[in-house]
Amino acid sequence: MFLEHGLSRGYWGLPLQALWLLATINAGAAQPYVTAKELLDSGAPRLSATEMRELIAPGSVTEYMSPSRIGWKLSWNNGPDGRHIIANHDLENRWTYMGSGTWRIRSDGAYCLVIKWHSLDDRWCRFVHRYDNALYLARPDLEKAPDGRQGRIVSSPGQKRH
Repeated sequence: MFLEHGLSRGYWGLPLQALWLLATINAGAAQPYVTAKELLDSGAPRLSATEMRELIAPGSVTEYMSPSRIGWKLSWNNGPDGRHIIANHDLENRWTYMGSGTWRIRSDGAYCLVIKWHSLDDRWCRFVHRYDNALYLARPDLEKAPDGRQGRIVSSPGQKRH
């Protein structure tokens, strides 16, 4: 059924859209954060550029648990023109900060965001790792900070254009 719709195959030979569905369903049970050491010790596979382009598609909505501030969830829409509007939700204090910027997937599979907040700009590139039935957005130099937390990322797939 999946092949007749032209869907790509990913890790474990499953269609990539099915992997996202599994990751989304299982995300409720997954930890919001893991350490770099956990990712490294487990050999958690890093998604390829092809997998990333399929999963973080134009029109997809992404949610990310920020490891730098516990209880902060970021959510944004990956616009087809490479732009996004992002909301940073402080779940404890029930505040929301808004920003905008651009997104792209590099040829090495890194997911890169430029975010223009009210008072500062934020630029980063991270890789997505598959670990314990969930996906985690991780810094590129995991071995430099083995105790550093990496946040869970969940994305709903974008609409295919025909």
